[in-house]
Amino acid sequence: MEGDSFATRARNAINGKYESCMRRSIQSIVLFEAGRCLASRYGQLRPFQRKIALYGTVLELLNTLDFLTDEQRSHIMLRTQASGERLPMDLAWRRMKVLDKEIKTAILPKVKGLFEGGLGEGKTHDEICEMVLQSDYETVTEKTGTYPQTFEYNHYNIFLIYRIYYRGMDLDPDLFAPVAPYIEVPQQKPANMRDYPVGGLVGDISGIVPSPRVARASGGGRGVASFPNISNMNISYNMQQTLMEENKRRAMLKEVKDHTELLKEFEGIISDEELQNRKRALYEALPPVPPPFQRGGKGRKSGDGGHRHGKKAKASEAAASVVDDSALPAMDDDESWV
Repeated sequence: MEGDSFATRARNAINGKYESCMRRSIQSIVLFEAGRCLASRYGQLRPFQRKIALYGTVLELLNTLDFLTDEQRSHIMLRTQASGERLPMDLAWRRMKVLDKEIKTAILPKVKGLFEGGLGEGKTHDEICEMVLQSDYETVTEKTGTYPQTFEYNHYNIFLIYRIYYRGMDLDPDLFAPVAPYIEVPQQKPANMRDYPVGGLVGDISGIVPSPRVARASGGGRGVASFPNISNMNISYNMQQTLMEENKRRAMLKEVKDHTELLKEFEGIISDEELQNRKRALYEALPPVPPPFQRGGKGRKSGDGGHRHGKKAKASEAAASVVDDSALPAMDDDESWV
């Protein structure tokens, strides 16, 4: 097929229009395609290198999806939309590994049932997809109306893989060949895989927007995902959290400012009391003032004349930056992969 590619099929599968409900479906297809791209190379890589290479390939594939804005692209590889936390590489690897199995156990038996019952004969691939989704919608909801588009993405975030890669019960025989991007991986396993700056990404929770400084230092360029040695980079989880919180705070301030300016246009149209109530609600939504910056190292004198030892200060800061998975918020329905 002329012009056939991952980006082309992904765009056609969603009719070129991305909606927020599609986030996990897009995440599924980029993980699936990244797995295809690297399948022949895994034997040459150590386990930790495979995970880093997979994540770097995912980011490169996301950059080929021109129907996504930069903001939308930055949300795809979040662990959950609510947490704003980047999907850890270990979890991305595990999700990629189960996708093929989930397709074979959750979707293909239903497709097989259509053909065995004579309902799939002479149907196009798109018609087969619609029949499976409609049947599932009626079973799950006990309704008979046409299923809404959101049902596919909320109930079946792996179904987009079937749409793109399968024809009937098998992979499309005319499927485009996978193209693996150039990905550099470290020779030694990073001390903390969770905080490893994938693709040289700094301060961005998704790891989509590269830091020019890191890109130059690592020799990376546009279209190349480089993975610099973490030992040469003074980047901590604490710093990333600080940048993330500051970005959120600035966004909230801008939103309040924009709404305040918009209210001025309604002066004389709605009552003064209503205007004041709306302004008061906006002011209450303002984020708190950030705490004053304190330098690391030796502590300042405390009120009782004591000193906080520099090593103890650093140790307490390090302890505060450690994230325990068991303490993270519940994953809601994002932990279910089907």
